[in-house]
Amino acid sequence: MCQRHRSHRTCAAIVTLALATALAVAAAPAGANVGSVYFDLNGNAAAGETLFNGTFTGLGNVGLGRLVMPNLTSGDGNTAVGAGALGANTAGSNNVAIGRNAGMNFTTGSDNIAIANVGVAGQSGTIRIGSAGNHTAIFLAGVWGKTIGGQTQTVIVNGQGRLGTAPAPSAPQSQTRTITRLRDRVAQLESAVQQLQEEVRAGG
Repeated sequence: MCQRHRSHRTCAAIVTLALATALAVAAAPAGANVGSVYFDLNGNAAAGETLFNGTFTGLGNVGLGRLVMPNLTSGDGNTAVGAGALGANTAGSNNVAIGRNAGMNFTTGSDNIAIANVGVAGQSGTIRIGSAGNHTAIFLAGVWGKTIGGQTQTVIVNGQGRLGTAPAPSAPQSQTRTITRLRDRVAQLESAVQQLQEEVRAGG
């Protein structure tokens, strides 16, 4: 099945998908649709039902599930795991979608990661994990109590769940007013000193 002109990555994907399908066939109840396996010489491989669209020219795409990238035309290096994952992707590349309908809104964007999230059309270079309303807490191991070196910034989150760094804090208005008053007072003192110097010269 894995001929010499196929890459090791393609062969590994083919073997894995074939094994998954074989196990599914063995475990499937009577009357179940066990789907099929697809692979080609461009490194594309998939297992499930409705695999790709038969006319795409992409390279190195891998999928598992029902409706595996059915609208893909020219995207490369996409990975879709789950029914409907990357279902609307047409030309985007290097997207990763894991979960039912994960990344289903991605169309032409590339370099996205969607885990249990439908994604946003046309977006690129974005990581989305979880869905509002379904996921209400997040826990990250390896963060608490771990000191890092170099320059650091405060991380904040907005109402849409986007993470970013906080802007540099601005000086309080009271502090700004105090500095302004001090500058005005210094200017007044400089004027008074200059006037006294002139009076001394005139009287001398």
